[in-house]
Amino acid sequence: MSVLLVLMSCGDSEALPESTTDESTTEAQAEIETETETETETQAETETGELRTELQFDLRAVTAEFNMEQTVPILRIEYDYTRPPALREADAEPTVQAAHVELRGASEVVRYVLGFSPGRNTVHLHLHDLGEPVHEVLLTNSEAEFRLLSYELIALPRELSRSDIAEPIPADLGQIIDYPQGRWRREEFELFSWSAYPEIYVLDFGRLTLQTAFLKRLSFFVEKDGSRGTLLTNAELEDRHGWNAHNYSASGLANFFTAAAAQDFPLNPEEELLRTLMLARGVILGGSEGVYTPGPGGVISFSRELPHLRRVFLTHEAMHGLFYMEDEFRDYIFEYWEGLSNEERRFWRSFFQYRSFDPEYEYLMVNEFQAYLLQQEPERATNYFTNTWVWRLREAQPEDAAWVNEVLRNQPEMFSQPAHDLNRVLWRHSGYRGGDVLRLRRVVD
Repeated sequence: MSVLLVLMSCGDSEALPESTTDESTTEAQAEIETETETETETQAETETGELRTELQFDLRAVTAEFNMEQTVPILRIEYDYTRPPALREADAEPTVQAAHVELRGASEVVRYVLGFSPGRNTVHLHLHDLGEPVHEVLLTNSEAEFRLLSYELIALPRELSRSDIAEPIPADLGQIIDYPQGRWRREEFELFSWSAYPEIYVLDFGRLTLQTAFLKRLSFFVEKDGSRGTLLTNAELEDRHGWNAHNYSASGLANFFTAAAAQDFPLNPEEELLRTLMLARGVILGGSEGVYTPGPGGVISFSRELPHLRRVFLTHEAMHGLFYMEDEFRDYIFEYWEGLSNEERRFWRSFFQYRSFDPEYEYLMVNEFQAYLLQQEPERATNYFTNTWVWRLREAQPEDAAWVNEVLRNQPEMFSQPAHDLNRVLWRHSGYRGGDVLRLRRVVD
């Protein structure tokens, strides 16, 4: 259960709900300030929600009271950002404006770069990134103007009383990928919620074997060629490869758990725990007689093994999360897929079947099409596919080698062009770009 210390509401945002606090907490709230050049300017901007480029939070009165061994203190900042006119032009180059963020203590400083996304956004600054109480938080050198909407201090318990508690740690993907494993509240995995899309939950596992126990059967039921819609036993799965990272929509999860209930199929304890966590977060909704229905969002996962591929795995799975959450982006991809030539779609189906996906599942084809193209910068798409996959596809399917060569010869931009096209629409609707799903990056001195 998180403790919410409401510091302030600003601009046009609604008043934030207060949780139960003691007298000392209430007194501490009154001492927290934001500053610009003068106190008068601060008060005026707070009341009117005027545009600003800098922020300063004085947290000494509150963080001095925190027990860093027992709580996870997080400063939640909500802001609204509108792109300048030049970046709203139809032919604008996808660009992310950024600012510098610092956590300052008595003797330590931790620095980040914060990228702005259009619209209403939330940033969660983990104050325990500093090894001592945080005195102030600064946002400076901003390339963008923004409106501060609200801010509050959240204190999550450092220890969980039970492993099935579903309280996630809110974080940007940039924080999740570098989150110290020693701070996990569970020994073998941690549950996060993506700050940009709180309905997308991220499972980070210490070992691939545990991720397999949670999600391998799901992969064969939801996506795999030759087994989609079928529940396979552990014995049947033993010698078959799952995935190194995973993503599942609320619909896929609901269908899986409904099928298991209908067939009285024995699930792993880890799968039962996943069901508990997803029910508690509203990703799936429990109905009568074991029927589950989808809520909003989904789950993505990766592990601490294969560290050299950790970022690309997270980027790929995050693209699926964006596909689930950004309706206009998803609609555009479906239209784009239908606009491809028959030969191009045949190539992609052949490639995805080689990768063990069910080529007859259209939703899956469209989803993987965009994720493989946008897991790296659009400029790298052609090199990635030709040097990593095309030669493997020809070797695995020698009867199609000549045809593959002909398709690539006739369509020299079949990777680069859709990557650039999809990237522009992704950026327009979400602020993210191909290969770039981290909004808060820690700066290493």
